[in-house]
Amino acid sequence: MRSSVFAIAVALLFSADGLADEIQVPADYPTIQEAIIAAVQLDTIVVSPGTYPENIHYQGKLIRIRSVDPEDPAVVASTVIDGGGSGTTVTFSGVEDSNATLAGFTITNAGANGIAGSGSTAVISFCNVIENAQNGILDCDGVVSDCSISGNGSFGLQLCDGLITRSAVSGNRHGLGACHGVIDDNTISENTDDGLLGCNGTISRCTVRGNLDRGLESCDANIVSCVIRRRALII
Repeated sequence: MRSSVFAIAVALLFSADGLADEIQVPADYPTIQEAIIAAVQLDTIVVSPGTYPENIHYQGKLIRIRSVDPEDPAVVASTVIDGGGSGTTVTFSGVEDSNATLAGFTITNAGANGIAGSGSTAVISFCNVIENAQNGILDCDGVVSDCSISGNGSFGLQLCDGLITRSAVSGNRHGLGACHGVIDDNTISENTDDGLLGCNGTISRCTVRGNLDRGLESCDANIVSCVIRRRALII
């Protein structure tokens, strides 16, 4: 009897995931936000190359939004979510977990933040987060990986407590601020103020160089196998 109940539960789980749809933008819906509104849990939204002038909100949904090939830099560069100089370009409500993903976009021209998470643990990968008025990524506590975060008016990443890995954070006012998770295998360079400010987790295998004020400041962190150049290490 117990084995039968278990088998039914597993079948229901897989059938629910099997019912997830793949929604194409712009073939099915002309905008990403319209696709989000139509989507249900665990759906995937696949966005073709182009510039999408909109601000999108996940609305708490556990959905996957990606370009046609997130690991192709040319596709990432040509699949653009442009905030139009108004508000935040990509917003999570804060309840999304790792089943919500964002992969393979250039996110730019926000009047506020490129991505704001409200503590969401959604996964962000293979994104260029560039030239936003305030922070590149704010208050996102999920994994951030394989991203290029540059040219943002305040921090590249701020208040992000998840794993930050294999990313380049450069040319922002500050690199990372108050990020207390694991910061591993990143290049943090050429920011006009500090590279890392007030980051108190583990900082490992990072190259921190060419930041115009300090490489690290006020970081009560476990620092392992990092290369820190040009400016003094201040903890």
